[in-house]
Amino acid sequence: MKYCVFLLSIASLVSTIDGFSVNSFFNGRHSQQLIRTTNSHRSSSVDENVDSLSQEEVQWNLFNKYHARGNWRGTWTSYNFMGDVIDTTTGSVNLNTDQDANDLVTHEHEVVIGSIKSDCENCFDSMETKIFPVTTYTPDNLSGRNRCASCAMVSGPSLLRSGAMSTELILAFGDGRVRVTFQHAPVWESSDDDDDENNPQQTNGPPDGLKLFRIMVAREVLGDAPPSPSRDSSVQPGNPTFFRPVPPFKWHNEWAGTTWTWGPQAGDRGWAIEEMDEADSWHGRPTGDNQNVWSLRLGGILLQCPRVVMPNTVDFCRLAWLPEEETDEVDAKLIRIEAGITAMEPVIDEESDMLVGFMPPKLSNLRCDVMTKSGELENASMLEQLKKLGELNVDADSKSSSDNKKESVITKPATNESTKEQIKKEDKSEEKVAPENNSKPSSSTMKKGDDNEGDDGDDKLRNMLSL
Repeated sequence: MKYCVFLLSIASLVSTIDGFSVNSFFNGRHSQQLIRTTNSHRSSSVDENVDSLSQEEVQWNLFNKYHARGNWRGTWTSYNFMGDVIDTTTGSVNLNTDQDANDLVTHEHEVVIGSIKSDCENCFDSMETKIFPVTTYTPDNLSGRNRCASCAMVSGPSLLRSGAMSTELILAFGDGRVRVTFQHAPVWESSDDDDDENNPQQTNGPPDGLKLFRIMVAREVLGDAPPSPSRDSSVQPGNPTFFRPVPPFKWHNEWAGTTWTWGPQAGDRGWAIEEMDEADSWHGRPTGDNQNVWSLRLGGILLQCPRVVMPNTVDFCRLAWLPEEETDEVDAKLIRIEAGITAMEPVIDEESDMLVGFMPPKLSNLRCDVMTKSGELENASMLEQLKKLGELNVDADSKSSSDNKKESVITKPATNESTKEQIKKEDKSEEKVAPENNSKPSSSTMKKGDDNEGDDGDDKLRNMLSL
């Protein structure tokens, strides 16, 4: 992967980012360009001599630009650990700015609890909704449990009243967005005695990890109705379509674009990606990189998260989205968010040297990628793979073909003693020639006598495989 690293002021980053253009993303007049590779150390920092916005102002501007835009209506679908649908709810996430104070955003959830469908043509369907107040945001408290990076946002990880941990990832594109919530609950490691009815599993001690038990996926749009296939048919370029079929090979392309990264030490950074290497293309590996990855692909949406969050480890929750269909006028887009989370950090009493509790879960790092298709992957076509397989199998087929001919010669019925002796001579001559012609049988060997009358078909087969 090739990176263009820019040393920008936070002000120039926020004022020029549009999320989808490399040129406009890095259009700061105080920028300084450096070319780095993936193995290089990213030690650049914001120029202290340039006036910049504070972290609170950066987050507030991104939050208002991509998320606090009104009522996000959609369908909230919940899945269990096995990937089965367990619940579906129609609701709305209302993020409205106070008319009297621009630095105040109200967060509410509006859920449909009942609906009546009209039978007459002149009547309208009615829905009964209930509003649940969530919180209010200001520039001072937004960064408490939320973090924005370009068009992405992460809420959490945070503890719920039930004791579970919740991590929410959001990607916005045009007038739509995808919101995913991962919930992990405490789990205890089973022992050999747990199968005994008289010795049930002990759950009164500290848990050994946090296991995934619920996933919620919400497809949301700005408007009066949730997304639907009819809406997708009339959507304008620059807005997402949720119900189109997305073949798996659409994920495998050459991608280029911009990346926003954040870390507790380095802060916010802007990167231009000219080429993405295979190790970083986790969206092309739907099952993840190890056995602890839980994954689910829903058309143009890919989810990945840890099955079990273990203590003192950094695990990654990921969301990738292909929001727009590729056409002659519109290039394919790929948006990704990756959040590193840490949980169950033990707290040890210094005097007694005993475990007294756990630190709250925290966000270790955050990354958002906004990519545009820049070309096709080389040597990724199925036809090219079949060609390679055909070329590799030509030698093996020719060797097995000669072996079959040898067997057919030996098993050929003999009518008299002279014929038997001739067969033995041919057998010995073939054994001498075969080691020298295993890679490519010669025409003299393949056209020898009446025993090879079917060689025309074999030659045609080899010609087809060598194409």
